Amino acid sequence: MRKTNPSPAPSTKARGQRIGYARVSTTGQSLAEQRDKLRAAGCTKIFEEKVSGAKRDRAELERLLEYVRENDTLVITKLDRLARNTMHLHAIAQELERKHVDFIVLDQPQIDTTSSLGRLLFSVLGAVASFERDLINDRTEAGKIRARAKGVKFGRKPKLKADRLADLRARFAAGVSRGILAKEFDLTRSSIYRLCQHITQPVAQPALAEVPLTRRKDRAEVDKKTKRQTPRRPVGRAHHRLTKSR
Repeated sequence: MRKTNPSPAPSTKARGQRIGYARVSTTGQSLAEQRDKLRAAGCTKIFEEKVSGAKRDRAELERLLEYVRENDTLVITKLDRLARNTMHLHAIAQELERKHVDFIVLDQPQIDTTSSLGRLLFSVLGAVASFERDLINDRTEAGKIRARAKGVKFGRKPKLKADRLADLRARFAAGVSRGILAKEFDLTRSSIYRLCQHITQPVAQPALAEVPLTRRKDRAEVDKKTKRQTPRRPVGRAHHRLTKSR
């Protein structure tokens, strides 16, 4: 008896929505051609915008990446309609992969993450993007090293020149408060602290204020220390007899 191969089991992956993205660089260009291709590819929703591809912030692209859900498929007509460069494409691909969204380019059918070959090609593009990013970082760091060797300083220019900074530190060491110095040199208190943090200010001794003795107990303690007894004022009949005897 001849054995027949069993038919493959149907895919259990739920079918999502096909979502298109169309972009032109200037307002004079038309989106009609891209829109027709995306609709023919089965896109039920299309995000459109007229903005330069070199611009990083694209409102409709951000809305699209926020809108797509698991098992959806993002469809574009050309690769340059979506990303500025390979690094930008890699960042978008990572976001789509995180949300389990497929990716198809109509004019470049080899880029189709619904197929194994398309996923492989997309992985290669991601590796190229990572390599390009590393090259840029290495060139940037090498340029900084050469610039520092020539005496170039990075960051903001100091607000105070050398003589003004020396004057500030001298006055701080003399005991002038940070609030006064901040007003005179047009700096914040935190800047004064940062510029003078290695300088120790003299510690001012607080003046001992005379505290009035208002309680009888305090007066008695003082009298004991000075060995002087404060006579108690007689009251009542004893006071009358003492006054009469005098």
